[in-house]
Amino acid sequence: MSKTRIQNGDLLLFRPTGWLGKIVAWVTKSQYCHVAIVYDDDILEFREFVGHRQVSLLVAVAKWGDVPDVYRIIGYDPSTFHRVVNAFNAQSDVRYGWLHALKAGITRRLPNWLFRECEKHPPHCSEAVCRAFRLGAGIVLVPGKYDWRTTPGDLAKSIFVKKMER
Repeated sequence: MSKTRIQNGDLLLFRPTGWLGKIVAWVTKSQYCHVAIVYDDDILEFREFVGHRQVSLLVAVAKWGDVPDVYRIIGYDPSTFHRVVNAFNAQSDVRYGWLHALKAGITRRLPNWLFRECEKHPPHCSEAVCRAFRLGAGIVLVPGKYDWRTTPGDLAKSIFVKKMER
């Protein structure tokens, strides 16, 4: 992966490699199972049972065994990135487990009008990313969907992101 090709604030979308990722991709009807934010030579991500973490970009790519797809946010002002990072890091005390993931998968199949936004539960990866950009930069990445109902696949289809060529 070329270091000059990616920049702070880019989204990395990962394809599944293990059984859990394949279940996530299948339930969400997407080719992607995970999303993270580029932060210098690292990524910011939310993982099940771990919550927020910052890990080396090279370690993350080696773990997944595949180079992730890079998506750039259209119209994003990079000078607000520190606020995005702060909003992402503010979610660091919460973790999600299997029960939350199962509930999230089931409720995503139901109409949006049955629910309202809730920021008191543990966020999953795409929710944490959406919330960080909404609160930190004022960008709603997936209009018409609550942050907690977004998936990595929703982010890939958003009109506010552009897939970068490999």
